Amino acid sequence: MDSGNRLHHFRLGVKGGEINVLVAFASTLVIVLGVVVLPWLSAPVAAQGEPGVESPLATCWKQASSRVALAPCLEKLLVDAKIRLSIVRARIEAKAAELDRVTSYRTKNVARTRASDAHWQAYRDAECDRQAEAMSPGTGSGDVYLACQITLTNGREKQLSAH
Repeated sequence: MDSGNRLHHFRLGVKGGEINVLVAFASTLVIVLGVVVLPWLSAPVAAQGEPGVESPLATCWKQASSRVALAPCLEKLLVDAKIRLSIVRARIEAKAAELDRVTSYRTKNVARTRASDAHWQAYRDAECDRQAEAMSPGTGSGDVYLACQITLTNGREKQLSAH
């Protein structure tokens, strides 16, 4: 892999065992290897702000025994959201590739899909930076950043799942 790519190994706890997930984050492509896709992992998640949907911070505060335990909970929710989004992205990109193929590559849907995703990721990162930087250090700005990433990632998954 080149220096722009990161390879992460995530171990997600599941009742009665664990699932091993190897995720390679390339510039615009996420490759998921060895994933056991469970119904709760592949089902679309409602975005925060919808009626009856709890914020990631509220969810984790219910589970956390202390402020220190909050970040690991948020990190797990973010990993789960990124995995679900990568599954949806793969499906969307496959549809785009098929459209490109049947139009003799005149439509350039794969390139447009990847560009859209890159722009969305830049927006997500900038917006979450903005939200976190609006808080003073030591007041949970890191938790706000993670919660923002989760919320926007879940929203993007829902948006792409609609297509």
